[in-house]
Amino acid sequence: MIKKKKKNFNFIAGMILVSLTLILLLWGMIGTPYDPDTMDNSLKFTGASVSHFMGCDHFGRDIFSRVLKGIGNTFTVALGTVFIGTVAGIILGGFCGYFGGLLDEVLMRLNDAVFAFPSIFLALVVICLIGPGKYNVILALGIAFIPSFARIVRSEFMKEKNKEYVQSAKVMGAGSLRIMFFHILPNAFPVILSSVMIGFNNAVIAEAGLSYLGIGVQPPDASLGAMLSDAQTYLYSTPYMAVFPGAVMVMMILGFGLLATGMEK
Repeated sequence: MIKKKKKNFNFIAGMILVSLTLILLLWGMIGTPYDPDTMDNSLKFTGASVSHFMGCDHFGRDIFSRVLKGIGNTFTVALGTVFIGTVAGIILGGFCGYFGGLLDEVLMRLNDAVFAFPSIFLALVVICLIGPGKYNVILALGIAFIPSFARIVRSEFMKEKNKEYVQSAKVMGAGSLRIMFFHILPNAFPVILSSVMIGFNNAVIAEAGLSYLGIGVQPPDASLGAMLSDAQTYLYSTPYMAVFPGAVMVMMILGFGLLATGMEK
């Protein structure tokens, strides 16, 4: 009973934080209070006020407007990353887990070789080859995230493929692809969904790290990671430049993390 209450609390708290994140995301999509890229030297390092309640940065740009735009860019990168990793991981892991044999041995050995390297390192290699930028980061991180999703999907397919409902589908003449994607995949979906949310969090952190290093979302486009990088120099004199984008990033990561925990069985 205590465990169930704890999971319900995680789910509710996660939903609240994710909802707040989505509200800010939609706000940024509809329109920001100020142009997030417009510089005004007269507003440099302006503190919180009625007109700029998060203050202005070292270029006189409204921090709240840049946070709204930064959420959109960070969310886009994380969503694109998870989409590529999940779709490719389902196809790769599904075929390996269902058919097994030589196909599984060859593909999983290649998968393990790639998985041995940290995702951020693989993304750095890909970005060095294709160059920085938002869409290149999505591609790089998406490729780097494929091995982890493939391993999870493979494990779930191996557990499900010998169960009675699969054998019944075979007896009724269902083909392999139909069994894989219309019978096994829906039963593996809860585990995959939880992994997607965790992967989303990892993608947010990875994007922030790449933007912090200057090879992610390129200026003047806003990114939460890039904003933290800009704030580093002024951390002691104007800490609000780091506090607000950092707090939003923590809210996003914590929200999806709690939601994933609350959805686990």
